[in-house]
Amino acid sequence: VLYDPCCGSGTILLEAAMMASRTPAGFFRKYRNWGFASLPGYNHESFESFARPYKEGRRELGRKIQLIGTDINSSALEAARLNLRESDRTIQGAHWKINKKDCALRMFDDGKGDLAPNFVVTNPPFGVRLGAGEDHTSLYRTLGEIMKKR
Repeated sequence: VLYDPCCGSGTILLEAAMMASRTPAGFFRKYRNWGFASLPGYNHESFESFARPYKEGRRELGRKIQLIGTDINSSALEAARLNLRESDRTIQGAHWKINKKDCALRMFDDGKGDLAPNFVVTNPPFGVRLGAGEDHTSLYRTLGEIMKKR
């Protein structure tokens, strides 16, 4: 179980699913015209030969992989749901849970939650995009207190 208490648009959850399914970075890129392809000496057949085992090594996640994300921002959660819906079938096999909550780490505080996370990974807000006037001190304090107990 991986939990992101400040999941925003779901980037960390999607990256975790890609890692678990052995999906190479850039695999979902619509345009595969990589910058290095224009370098002198680039050989497309050599590149394809190198990339083939990574493309073929992907695996279905299945329901045993559980990814949980929460965020207080409704529009960010809608973006996360959209990103997950548009993700590859391989990644969609995971058990996703996206909810609107204010840093729901407290639901795991006693260690007896339904899905106590094995991993907590997040990129908490820090004010640059949200506005300089926002104070996230209580959020950081809550994250720190709960993580110290684990």
